[in-house]
Amino acid sequence: AYDTSARYLDAGALAAELRRFLTGQLVASHEYSAVARAIRFIKRHRAAVAVTVIAAAVLGVVAYVSVTRIVRERNDADEAREQALVEKQAAEHARANEAKRADEALLSQAAALIATDPTKAVGLLHELPATAASWQKARGVLADARARGVPWVFPASGFTSGLAVTRDGSVAFSAGSDGIVRRHDLGGRTTKQLHRTTGNTLLALAGDDELLAIAGTTPALFWIFLETGAVDAIPLARPIEHLTTAGTAAVFHDGRALWVLRHGESVPTNIELAATKVFGLVASPDGKYVVVNAQPETVVIELATARTVVRRPSRSMEPAWSRDGKRLAVASLQGLDEIDLSGAAPVTRAIAAPQPAAPAAKMTVQAAAYAGDDLYFTTAAQTSYRYSPRDGVVQLGLPTAIYSSATSTRDAAVFVAMSGMVTVSGRGGSVAIRGPVPRMFRATANARATRFVVAVHDHLLLYDAADLLPRMIDTPLANTTFHGFAGSHFLMAYMQEDWLLFDAATGVGRSLGRLEFGTVIDAPADGSYVIARARGSREPLVLRPDHPPMGLTDARDAVALAPNKIALTLEHEIAILELGANRRSTVWSTPESIRGIATSGSFVVAFAKTMMWRRDDRTGTATTVEWTATPGALDVSPTGDVWIAADTAVWKWAANGTLGRVQTLARPIRRLTYVDGIGCVAIDDRRSATLITEGSPPRAALPTDYEIAALADEAPLIAALTHDRQLVLYDLAARHLWQLGTGESTVEISRDGRHVATYANGQVAIHSVELPATRVDYQRWLDATTNLRVAVDGANELVWPKR
Repeated sequence: AYDTSARYLDAGALAAELRRFLTGQLVASHEYSAVARAIRFIKRHRAAVAVTVIAAAVLGVVAYVSVTRIVRERNDADEAREQALVEKQAAEHARANEAKRADEALLSQAAALIATDPTKAVGLLHELPATAASWQKARGVLADARARGVPWVFPASGFTSGLAVTRDGSVAFSAGSDGIVRRHDLGGRTTKQLHRTTGNTLLALAGDDELLAIAGTTPALFWIFLETGAVDAIPLARPIEHLTTAGTAAVFHDGRALWVLRHGESVPTNIELAATKVFGLVASPDGKYVVVNAQPETVVIELATARTVVRRPSRSMEPAWSRDGKRLAVASLQGLDEIDLSGAAPVTRAIAAPQPAAPAAKMTVQAAAYAGDDLYFTTAAQTSYRYSPRDGVVQLGLPTAIYSSATSTRDAAVFVAMSGMVTVSGRGGSVAIRGPVPRMFRATANARATRFVVAVHDHLLLYDAADLLPRMIDTPLANTTFHGFAGSHFLMAYMQEDWLLFDAATGVGRSLGRLEFGTVIDAPADGSYVIARARGSREPLVLRPDHPPMGLTDARDAVALAPNKIALTLEHEIAILELGANRRSTVWSTPESIRGIATSGSFVVAFAKTMMWRRDDRTGTATTVEWTATPGALDVSPTGDVWIAADTAVWKWAANGTLGRVQTLARPIRRLTYVDGIGCVAIDDRRSATLITEGSPPRAALPTDYEIAALADEAPLIAALTHDRQLVLYDLAARHLWQLGTGESTVEISRDGRHVATYANGQVAIHSVELPATRVDYQRWLDATTNLRVAVDGANELVWPKR
């Protein structure tokens, strides 16, 4: 080599190089690549490399197999879990479907029982799970059953011989064959033992319901002070057989003589009585008279003088007193006599059935009771009648039965038939209650209250006539017009001049002043004022109790916004009037003529020729949207959504500002009502309505053959009439319909659906309606309806509470 650095140092170094070459080792004179070095290493260590390669291959195969098995097992586990989840979901779906079918079958069974056994129908509803999705349908079934009469049950004696109800209808007292006097809290639904005596026990309330007179089979009269429970025992010569009270005096017959024992006295006073046998004693509500139903004659005795003022031949019917104690109905040989005791001398009127229904000579009256000024009675020929001085005798269509007894509530007469049926009748109609037992003995009520109790074996059944019949307001029908509800308040025009605002819950009216007959426009929910328009005038008026009518100057229209606020429509602006301060403030101005206005909650909506305007009065924010068509109808939801009907189309201007067509119907829409929580009901005529909800196809809002009368805004209820003028309610959510009674062409329903008003038999009838809005409220309503349950053994027999 030319380069001395690349040469071997000496011959020894060259010899060492040659030895390395000959022995296969690396030589310094050559540069080896990594591949060449690897090949030389493998050649030199063939066995070790082979073992290593084989081991690596084996390990690789094992690792591959293991990983593959793990992956496969994982995938299998995932598939198994997915399959198990699918099967679980399918099983849950199947169970849910099975539960749904079971719930639907139970509801169908309950609905089928409503007409024949409403109590058992409600008992079946208790078997529906509290989480059932069909609770709204169950709500409709429950409302229908309650309208037919479903009792709450209290324990009582095996045979009830004494029964009384307080004037306010809050408490009942019972006694019977076991000698126990029980106090029943009708509102609190509790019973407690008050006193114990022996044998069949009689009782009667005295005074202002602060005293209770009790008589057992022992010769004594017991006074119980109800506030303290103290008992005052008065010994007598003989046991009492018949007992009543007049004021604070006990009037009783001991089988031989008639006696009067005033509270605080210890010795009774004898009243001369020429009777061989006494059937019963009935005192007048004012405590002035007592009727002795006896043989050979029935007599009326004035207690203050012990003088007999009326004598009548003995008949089996129990006499009936009017609420004020001025009128008395007693059976006569020809039928029925009414004795007027309001004057200096009694005046008798003979009441005969209208010809030719039942000839007077053949009319045997079985039972009679007053309801207000009306006298109701039934005969042995199983006919029924109502008598009033204004209308005379009118034949009724009560269910055919032999009625053995009767009692009076505030607005209705209650008749008990030997067959186990109870019929409640009043000006608002009649309801036949199919009781939960085949035999009912007697009913007792107080003419000032609506509750009544019916005695059956071992128990008392509590009903409320207010749940069965409407509250009646007596007005001259030809001169009365009512216009609608404001919340729970009901407005009527009386004699076309005197305007009254009636509270539907109490029947109390407040004067709104005198005004020529006109039209009601609107009113707030609390009924604090009414916006009306007099006949022939364009200017709206505000009517308020104890205030003269207030004209809304320059206003073309007005709607209620709040108890103290009114939204006014002027020619080109919308103004808010604050009633207390009598201050106006303009909230929208437009060069176009304003054509209409509506409100709901805090929202005000108005429309002009080419636009609509909406304002939230709580925040003061307002928005507008272009709109060229004139709405045929318009309504606003509580959240500010505006529903608009334009010819056959329904539009929605949502609270978020979007405007779009929701649905198109076949015929032009005449009226549009938004029902909170349900959707929009579009009416094209009185027999056709469509329920419109976003995302669902439209459906009929009412079954066929019904005439739409009124809709509630805040509850899913439609009041409708049948071809024979029966008033019914239809639950839009549950799609269930039930009957309220008879109705006329004018029907109104309150915004919250709690009251329905119509005309009936010459009076205004106001029906109270209860329809819970939530599942929890429904369950409470169900639990409060009856404490009777249905046996779970499949026999569907009623289970009565233990005594």
